[in-house]
Parts: sequence; structure tokens; C-alpha cells
Amino acid sequence: MKPLLVSLLVLMIFISAVFGCGDGGGGIKDGVPFSIQVDPVNREGHPLGNFDFSVTATSEETRKAINISASTEGAEIKPIEPTAIMPGEVAKIIVVPFAESTGMELIITIQGERDGIVETTTAKLFVGTES
Repeated sequence: MKPLLVSLLVLMIFISAVFGCGDGGGGIKDGVPFSIQVDPVNREGHPLGNFDFSVTATSEETRKAINISASTEGAEIKPIEPTAIMPGEVAKIIVVPFAESTGMELIITIQGERDGIVETTTAKLFVGTES
């Protein structure tokens, strides 16, 4: 029994090291000169609403803007304001689920781009039913 547990633990550590964890962004990764964070990472709500997500950027280079974009299936994404942010600034993403997305979990993919380098993070929105 112990060898099985040890093997599973080693496998989990290996998978985490190779693939990382999708947690809404965090620190600056090796080779990427900036990072983007989304808040909240998880949302839940009824289908007749707009859902706001905030995106911030972290970078040691403070004089270059980071272009922000977002995409998802099952919802409209309103124009992002602003579309480019400096480190420490906030961009707002508004997601409006389609009626047929009721009961579904939507994955919102958020990208930051600067100088041809792209950083990606995700957020989740569960579109519940009306009460």
C-alpha cells in the first residue's frame, strides 16, 4: 500500500511541475517579462446579467503597456476598457452570457500581449438558473 501512495505522490508532483496550475495568474514566469492576474477567478450568477472581471498586470518594465484581450464561447464579451494597461493599472472585462448558456460553466480566456510575447490566464463563470 505504501509504495502505491508514494508513487501517486511522485506522479502528482511531476504533473504539477510540468503543467503548472491554472489559478488565475500569479507571479512572473521564467522567460515571460510580465504576468496578468484576473479577479475573481471563479464567478457564479443567473443568466440575465453582466459579469465583471478585473485584470491587472505585473512587470519589472513599467514603461510599456500590455494589450489585453479575452474570449469565450457561450457569451458576449463587451469591449475591454482599457484595451492596454500599464503595470498596476486595471482593465475591466464584462461578460454577458447567452440564454442558452444557462446551467453551463464558461471558461474565459484572458491574454496579455507585449512585444510579441503572450501570457494567458483563465477565469470561470458558472451561469446558473433564475431563482
